[in-house]
Amino acid sequence: GKSGGPIITIDNRTTAGETPGVLTHEVVHAGESQKDPAKFAKDSKAEAALPHDKRPQEQRAIAVQKAQGPAITKEVKRIEKERKKEQSQ
Repeated sequence: GKSGGPIITIDNRTTAGETPGVLTHEVVHAGESQKDPAKFAKDSKAEAALPHDKRPQEQRAIAVQKAQGPAITKEVKRIEKERKKEQSQ
């Protein structure tokens, strides 16, 4: 694939239940940085002095996470349940 693009890391501070929402949030950042890397970097620098959750980039990512997170989490649970069912057969 294309190298040099955004890298998303989910570390052990995120529980399994939180991972789908956190990943959704981080994908918003990755998408913005891929779409316009110069603007993303400029905005990040300009917003650095603001509290984390007050930064416009964070507010956009939080909004998507809140809007999409529950549906994604529900689907992940459905898939996990399906896999467990298949494994027990």
